Amino acid sequence: LCDGWAVPDYYKEVLAGWARRRETERQLVFHSMAEHAHDANPYARRLTIVAWLDLIRYGLATPQAALDHVAPLQHDEAYYVQMAIAWLLAEITLTGEASLVKAIRTEITDDTVLRMYEQKLRDSRRKKR
Repeated sequence: LCDGWAVPDYYKEVLAGWARRRETERQLVFHSMAEHAHDANPYARRLTIVAWLDLIRYGLATPQAALDHVAPLQHDEAYYVQMAIAWLLAEITLTGEASLVKAIRTEITDDTVLRMYEQKLRDSRRKKR
C-alpha cells in the first residue's frame, strides 16, 4: 500500500499506535520494519525509516536503535529513502545527546545523505527559533 512518498509518513503514526498497545504488537512492528528495510519498493523502505520518528517520540524505541537501523540503508539510491534518513538523523541530533551526534558522524558516511542531513538540520533549527 506504500505507493507514494507521503504514504509512509501517514502510516508511521499507525505503526506507533500499534506498538503502543502491547509488547507483542511492538515486537511485530519492529520485526516488520526489519523485514521490509530492503524491500524492492522504495516507499516501503522509507516507511521502515520514518516509523522511528513516532516510536522514539512515544518512548517505544531509542534513537540508537533507529541509527542502527538506518546506517546499513544510507547508500540507498532512492531520493525519498535518503531524505527519510536525513530527516530521522536531524530529529535524533535535535535531542541534544552528544553521544548520538558523534555516532551519526562516525556511522553515516554517504555524502548525499550527509548533505541532506545538514540541510534538514538547518531547516529544523530555523523552525524552532
